[in-house]
Amino acid sequence: MTEKIYEIIIPLAVIIIGGIFLPKQVFKFFRELILFIFKSVLKFWYLSLLLLGITLFLKFNQYVKFENLEILLIIFSGILLITLINIIIVFQRKNRNPNIAFYGCYSIKEGEYLSNDIDSEILDDKTFKVVESISKNNFIYKNGFIETDFIYLPKFYTNVLGLKKLNKLISKRISKRHLASLHFVRNISEQTVYAHINFNNGQLANSEHINEETEIINDISSNSKINNNKKVELIVKIYCMIFSQSFNDFLLDSKMYKELHYVTDDNLKLLNSISSDFKELGLLGKYSEFIDFWNSSNFRYKSLSLFEQEEYSGSIDYVFKTIEINPYYPYRNYIELKQDYTKIYGSQLAPSIIGAKEMLDIDSNEDSINQSKSILESQSKYPSIPYTYIILELILRKKQSKEIRELIEKGFDNLDNENPFILLSKSETFKHMKKGKEKYNEIYVKRFDDCINILEKVKSLDSEFTLIRTKLGIMKVLKAMHNDDDKLLEEGMKEWKAGAHFIKELGLE
Repeated sequence: MTEKIYEIIIPLAVIIIGGIFLPKQVFKFFRELILFIFKSVLKFWYLSLLLLGITLFLKFNQYVKFENLEILLIIFSGILLITLINIIIVFQRKNRNPNIAFYGCYSIKEGEYLSNDIDSEILDDKTFKVVESISKNNFIYKNGFIETDFIYLPKFYTNVLGLKKLNKLISKRISKRHLASLHFVRNISEQTVYAHINFNNGQLANSEHINEETEIINDISSNSKINNNKKVELIVKIYCMIFSQSFNDFLLDSKMYKELHYVTDDNLKLLNSISSDFKELGLLGKYSEFIDFWNSSNFRYKSLSLFEQEEYSGSIDYVFKTIEINPYYPYRNYIELKQDYTKIYGSQLAPSIIGAKEMLDIDSNEDSINQSKSILESQSKYPSIPYTYIILELILRKKQSKEIRELIEKGFDNLDNENPFILLSKSETFKHMKKGKEKYNEIYVKRFDDCINILEKVKSLDSEFTLIRTKLGIMKVLKAMHNDDDKLLEEGMKEWKAGAHFIKELGLE
């Protein structure tokens, strides 16, 4: 009896004395390791029962002679094996579907290792509840297009890693199916939470958007005025919304139009929730571009989906909703768009520049121009995403009814006609909109004056948008060539050359 009491008291005494005299982090390590081993034994109870059965057999079988030390060694080896199996399962990732992972929240004090305290566990619970709610209500997650994965690394392991090594470990686990990861670190000294995001650039088209949203998430993380619970909730919503959007192109290309409508509706609801959070926190003005961008993105996909289903009236309606919210999609603002629009237009203009070198007084060879064209395309931020007005051009190629033309004209009339890019979009659309029957160079002849007048207004609104003069000059030259008007031809060439210096600025010379 006395021996059994000693067997209980001595380990307890070791733990207590160790807690007093051992370095805090060493004690934490052993405590968490023991807890992990105990949980592993409980988790794999069937293996533990098997190990117990083997131990009893060896202990009481008269035909098998094992010393107590040998039996203890077998027990220890069995427990070690069970623990290793649990560790392998924790670290192993075999997701069949694309997934985004959540690695929980960790606390850290300056100069100390990571820990999992009560506050970090509360934030873990908050993360789980927000993700669970989104997974139940968002089509992409609910139907398994993207899985949400909660990964709880062993505490004894993370406690000794330190923040840098933890971030490095999680970033290295990004793989083909593992689209992204999110974990939080609570700074105990500052009493604030920072989000850490990793994502797989190679698996995501136009990942530039995610880079931009990561900057917003970092900005929210560093805002000490936001309550930590609210901060975690808001960041998780943004994180889930971004990756839900990432499947829109897949659904569109797969002709899964009904599903695409479900997804865009769910994303709009999630965006409304994020917008309400921003409003509550007094941040709506600061992040209005973010909200406008993603709302316009959802409306644009609705428009594309309806176009593919030949519902042209509905498609036009969503085109103008998109332009009204964000005329510059896929960009956030006019300045960003203007820089890239010039590059894209320059690369598209390259073939005509090659054919008009003498007229434009450009001394360059075809190889040099083609090389510059490739460089411009590589510098473009979103080379694969067409501007919203292109959808209207696609509709007009499919159907040129009076109803369609009236819808488009009315749509542009209701927009801001003092916005240079809206006017440019209008000019580019009107070129293809039927007026009369005669066409010259794929442009309706009776639309020349409409487009010239619109471009003149764009030039007056933004005199620094250089290529507008080139576009205006081209339009006048085409009208002059059709009407055999030498005076207008000279005027058009003068306008063309006045804007043509952007060609040299882009390296197309």
